[in-house]
Amino acid sequence: MFFPQESNRASSPTQKSPPPRPAAIKSSLSESSGNSRSLSHADDGLGSDDGAASDGRGGADDEDSTDDGDSSDDAGGSGSCRLLPLGSTFDRCPLRPGTRLSATLLAEADRAGAVCGERVPATRLALLSRDTVQACVDAIDPEPGDGNGQDDDARLMYDPVPNAYWNVDPFMFKMRVGPNYTSNKVKEHRKGPAFYNLTTMDFVRTSGGAVSNANTLLGLPPANIPGFPTSPSTSLGEKSAVDAVPATFVVTVSLPMPEGDTLVNVLVFSMADELRQELDWMRQEKGKGTKAGERKEGEEKGGLTVRPATRLLVRWFNEAQDNFKMRSRFKTMAVLEKIETLGLGSFINSFNGKPTLISKSGTFTRHENYVEMAINVHKFSYIARQALYRLIPKFQQFVVNLGFTIEGREDEELPEVLLGGCRLLNFDATNVCVV
Repeated sequence: MFFPQESNRASSPTQKSPPPRPAAIKSSLSESSGNSRSLSHADDGLGSDDGAASDGRGGADDEDSTDDGDSSDDAGGSGSCRLLPLGSTFDRCPLRPGTRLSATLLAEADRAGAVCGERVPATRLALLSRDTVQACVDAIDPEPGDGNGQDDDARLMYDPVPNAYWNVDPFMFKMRVGPNYTSNKVKEHRKGPAFYNLTTMDFVRTSGGAVSNANTLLGLPPANIPGFPTSPSTSLGEKSAVDAVPATFVVTVSLPMPEGDTLVNVLVFSMADELRQELDWMRQEKGKGTKAGERKEGEEKGGLTVRPATRLLVRWFNEAQDNFKMRSRFKTMAVLEKIETLGLGSFINSFNGKPTLISKSGTFTRHENYVEMAINVHKFSYIARQALYRLIPKFQQFVVNLGFTIEGREDEELPEVLLGGCRLLNFDATNVCVV
């Protein structure tokens, strides 16, 4: 998020939630089986790893913040409520008429269908970023976009309608690059694929607290994605480190609302082809007795380069369950487009795009078919929540690019690569399904 951190106090006004969104629920599924195990340091008193753990928070002028704040309770979901169909509560942007999809895009739609439990119509596809789309689809405008998110809409394959979403353009975010980042503090906008593509996204409101397991609300992935590595089970056993990286990754964000209820945003991502190919090569390394860290950046096989950030991602998925410091490298970034026209003031503007490390507010859960990272914004600092309350009425004016990454610190972990994200257009927080 783009909010600062301050104190450890909490406030939670109480009012009734708005009525359910009409026709938001298509059907009901079976109740959650609860087949998962999770680990949270919500109440262990641990702080974020300052200094090297963030972008040098001790004195640099453009460094990352952390989520350190109050310690309000994590409800862990709403218990035994009926499950909503995945993707049923919030709309993707529609494809523009006449857009012709390549075989690559159709294959992505099939994979999305496997995650959602049904075929995703190609006309509702939301998997690929703007950069990737330009390489796969007959462009509406033959000139490439500039990637700044402000003048590219005429070139999109989708219609950017209000209160809808699409996959994010990785170029929207400034990412750490090497060498010697700790001294140079250089960040750049970087093109190239993210590790995961956005499959679907949902919004629901609940009168309970934060949700740490989205499968208490939604029918999350019932099976693995065809053609991708088998997702890890709840016990990794003798599997290799690479096998800890899931084919499906879920991010669940719980936002406290001024009325006292919680807005829950669930983003479901599927592994991008580039990451799948890198993991296949790393498996071959293991089979040949090569240690994962022995190859240097730029070493290739068949034109493939294993990115340093990929090796960091593998470490994160292996260690985040039990290692608080490693889990706390997960960070979020939010970029408001055309922020200078929104009248938010210089203070808010100064935090646009500023990364936030998720430490005490983060819960890592390894499910049977996917891995979930839950972010409890109830535990953000008081000033951050108050800033959020002031912005909620303006959400419908915003086009927000939300991204996630694992923070790189050493040269062998850089440059950073976007894990995944979404582009959220003019979100109406008052028109959300209530459970």
